[in-house]
Amino acid sequence: MAHVFISPLSWGLGHAARVTPIIRELLGHGHEVTIATSGGALEMLKKEFPGCHFIFFQDYPAPYSSTRFFLPKFTLSIPNLTKALSDEKKITNRLLSNNKYDMVISDSRLGVYSDKIPSFFISHQLRFSLPYYIKPVETFSLYINEYFHKKFERVIISDNNPNTVCLSGKLCHSTRRTTNMKAYYTGILCPSHKMNVPEDLDFLISISGPEPQRSKLEEILLCQVQKLPGEKMVLLGRPHDNFEKKLDRNERDGGNFRKNVTLWGKTSLTQRGISGNG
Repeated sequence: MAHVFISPLSWGLGHAARVTPIIRELLGHGHEVTIATSGGALEMLKKEFPGCHFIFFQDYPAPYSSTRFFLPKFTLSIPNLTKALSDEKKITNRLLSNNKYDMVISDSRLGVYSDKIPSFFISHQLRFSLPYYIKPVETFSLYINEYFHKKFERVIISDNNPNTVCLSGKLCHSTRRTTNMKAYYTGILCPSHKMNVPEDLDFLISISGPEPQRSKLEEILLCQVQKLPGEKMVLLGRPHDNFEKKLDRNERDGGNFRKNVTLWGKTSLTQRGISGNG
């Protein structure tokens, strides 16, 4: 059986959730899996797969801005990101040399690949989507992605074919030859499956993403969710906070009254009829 090295990005929980069905499938076929990640992704996957071997592998900080001026901040961070990618590749080489692996699977970590064993890259974003007045930057992003895609055996796109109905729209469509030759569309990769239980929620809201943006979104949504009718559940995307809290009209939180809102800090909702991660 094979020994597979899997490393998802930890900007929120989406990347960890996306590799969850892949890890389940590998384990189900008797393969050995080593997971290298950090932050919330590490905490979540440890709970989901306690029998796997884990390596703390810090990834580069998200170049997001707390204001609307994302592009200037991203541009200024390019030198640091370039160095971080170089460091990531060096660390990857060292980790892979410490054990015998048969395959590498990277979810959105551009520096996690091997020159000696098959390496696969998971993504849904083959380009940036930018305003028309900086369209050349969007075109340039296609070339940048193609440069990195050349280092991988295949590019696994966790969405439907762009010629059909796909969730990520034009993000999962490339005009570059190498990217398209390596692209494999899996369909939607989801860690959850429907269970036969009574439906008792009107709204299910899932919050995830890198900090501090996740906390900012949580603050905004918790102020607005009380205006929705019926029963609401908010998945906070904080795997380190293991709690369920019911907020009703008699309880004040952050200066605002909440109505019929359940805050859920866990990542597993099996007992609520949602199998998988929130």
